[in-house]
Amino acid sequence: MKAARLLAPLSLSLFSLIGTACPLDPDPDDIGVSSDVAEISGGSTVPTGQLEAVGQVFGRGGCTGTLISDSVVLTAGHCVCSDVTLIDCAATGSFTLVNVRPIDNPATPIDESLTRTNLSFSGTFFVHPDYGIGAWLANDVAVLRLTQPVSTRALVSPIPISDSMPAVGSALTMVGFGPTNGRGGDCSVGGGVKRQATTPVDQIVASGIGDLTLVMNDSLLHSCPGDSGGPALDGLGRVAGVASNGNLDTNSGYKAVFAHLEWIRMQGQSPGGRVAAWNLSGAAPAPAAYTEMKPDPDGLLGWIDGADLRLTGDFFGRGHDQILYVNRGGVGGLLRIADYADGASPTESLYWEDYGQSPLFAGWFDVDDVQLVGDFVGLGHDQLLLINRSGVAGHIMIVSFETGAPVIRYAESYGQDPSLNGWTDAEDGFLVGDFFGNGFDQVLFVNRGLGAGRVLIADFRDGAPPVAWRYYEAYSWGGYLNGWHDGDDLLLAGDFRGLGHDQAMFINRGQAGGRVLVTDFSDGAFPAEWLFYNTALQATLLNDYLDFVDVALAGNFRIASRDQVAFLNRTPAGLPRVLVADFSGSSIGIAFVQDQVTPSGLLQRMEPSDAVLAGDIRGTGRAQLVTLERLEQ
Repeated sequence: MKAARLLAPLSLSLFSLIGTACPLDPDPDDIGVSSDVAEISGGSTVPTGQLEAVGQVFGRGGCTGTLISDSVVLTAGHCVCSDVTLIDCAATGSFTLVNVRPIDNPATPIDESLTRTNLSFSGTFFVHPDYGIGAWLANDVAVLRLTQPVSTRALVSPIPISDSMPAVGSALTMVGFGPTNGRGGDCSVGGGVKRQATTPVDQIVASGIGDLTLVMNDSLLHSCPGDSGGPALDGLGRVAGVASNGNLDTNSGYKAVFAHLEWIRMQGQSPGGRVAAWNLSGAAPAPAAYTEMKPDPDGLLGWIDGADLRLTGDFFGRGHDQILYVNRGGVGGLLRIADYADGASPTESLYWEDYGQSPLFAGWFDVDDVQLVGDFVGLGHDQLLLINRSGVAGHIMIVSFETGAPVIRYAESYGQDPSLNGWTDAEDGFLVGDFFGNGFDQVLFVNRGLGAGRVLIADFRDGAPPVAWRYYEAYSWGGYLNGWHDGDDLLLAGDFRGLGHDQAMFINRGQAGGRVLVTDFSDGAFPAEWLFYNTALQATLLNDYLDFVDVALAGNFRIASRDQVAFLNRTPAGLPRVLVADFSGSSIGIAFVQDQVTPSGLLQRMEPSDAVLAGDIRGTGRAQLVTLERLEQ
């Protein structure tokens, strides 16, 4: 068998048993999967009727797998992909239950359940997104999601995953089907026989990032080529590890399930990898415009933590949006721009900068700083506008990436232009849009500090300070916007009325008075024109979407001549989950609704811990919802 990876506790993390650097498939012509089969060395044949949920997995070759739910089989990642990275991965495969009792067919005169047989099930493979990241065969786990539940055809119960980490010295039982013609020695007897062997855990070691390996050193009892993907069972009969790699003469390596429990549990309903884009242009359910079936070889580990930054924009003038990632962790990559337009993973990195590579962005990506995207200097593509709130050194900088390297398009130091003093404090708000129809974007500043100015629209088009003021409104000029821009209210920008230029939308989360206000600043004169207004009573359909964990994103989701707002209700108990609202009339129009009971993979990708963006990353001419699952433990 191939070296096995041990599954640890039910915390959705897998541990691996590591022997020497050798996958449990000996065939040098097979990348990670052997078509031969060998038994567990020194083991015994599993009696009929026992461990029936352990079967044979066929993807890029023959491996072992464990039925962990009615429709999910756990196996090793290298049974699906290369031993090195997420390349040459099998998209689909099969799982065979060996010598089991089928479901009786009441339409026949005989009881089919009395005759044991082999039953095969087809399915789709999903490999851990961080497979091979940080170390060889790190995160070496995968699942086969079956097209039909096993319970519809077989009298077999799944084996649960352990909810605790096995201790060093505790006994684990390896189970697997091994191929013939192994590497010689113990791994050369019989083929296709389910065997088991019990031996203690000698060591638990870290293998790569987010991965643990259970090491079992035993020269007499160990896995052989073909056992890869098979389970290591704890004393309670639960899956503690998955066979991954090891020295065929001395030991086997198992990925501990505990290290991967979160990811494994998600596979019962999650549509796959970390990145997905969803079309909202038709009727529910929302179809996937992109699903990361073969995750990025460089991975998103460290790029989508809670404090990290993600922005969408067309930074290279390609006619579609990319995603700009900023890792605030302090090590590894600092900034990355990824392209998803071809619809096939892995993603294309258009720009990558590591920490320490250059001093340009030092001090601009702190958690209290501001980062905005728009075409601020009229280049025909988007730039990144940075606001440093530290009070020293640089204050505002605009950077473009179209040449493949960052180019400064605007730079302003503290004290150089006092016209923005008081407009970039921690409590202030910012919107980006072409509010005047000039063909480039401006920045709308909302001063929440109750100072002299309330709203300012600044123009950076000439590329040099001081900025040009295109609209200004003071608090003393009237209460037209009183109560619309408190710290917990929502600010959005878009062409919601189809006028050919952007407006500002204010959404009041309060329970009384006005709920939604759309204002137009295009004439540059105070006061801004009110184009849409609904009270809280008129806009009750938004009530389920305005909790603090919920999300509101502006974009042209419906192939219309105007923008809409996608509201996401991230409270799972709520029936309405996604609403695309149109504001072109006198009342809120419903353009799209996704409820809790209509099946869609989107529903599992918009939890409060996940990241949600809006952008046309597929180049379809309309915005998609982009979801990023956070799988780190």
